[in-house]
Amino acid sequence: MLHRTISLTVIASIALTLAFSGCASMTERTDRVRTVFVNDVKIRVSLPPEGNERTGIAVDFLTVHNAELAAKLMETDAKTWFSAKNQFKNDYTAGKDFDIEEREYAPGSFVRPVELPWRSRRTVLLIYADYRSPGPHRFRANQRQELILTLGEKEFSVVPKN
Repeated sequence: MLHRTISLTVIASIALTLAFSGCASMTERTDRVRTVFVNDVKIRVSLPPEGNERTGIAVDFLTVHNAELAAKLMETDAKTWFSAKNQFKNDYTAGKDFDIEEREYAPGSFVRPVELPWRSRRTVLLIYADYRSPGPHRFRANQRQELILTLGEKEFSVVPKN
């Protein structure tokens, strides 16, 4: 009987040790996941009345977390992006390979900032604007920082927020 009590005590101690060590590692994982989503990139948008020759404009903001996709998109101009966007969305997984915020703006309007998750040092930010004028209309950043996007008459500019 004493031998059986000791065995049950040893088994219970081992089970509790394993359970508590598992909880600690779960806490660490949860903290890491929480940290990932706290590190967003914020983009403020300025829309002068003369923007895009005084017409509305579609702007897509992407954070890309897949190196293969990032390489393809860094070679893609805005015209190609907007015509092939649905195919990219079918070929890659939103929320895993990339995050996207699709907006349409009217010149001179007030808009809220765009916030996208920045998941790792390998994340790439891309901005595409569907201008009427010819040009690449694409911006790329490899580091997380707050930015100001100004949608001009024929092109946009992006500068770091001071």
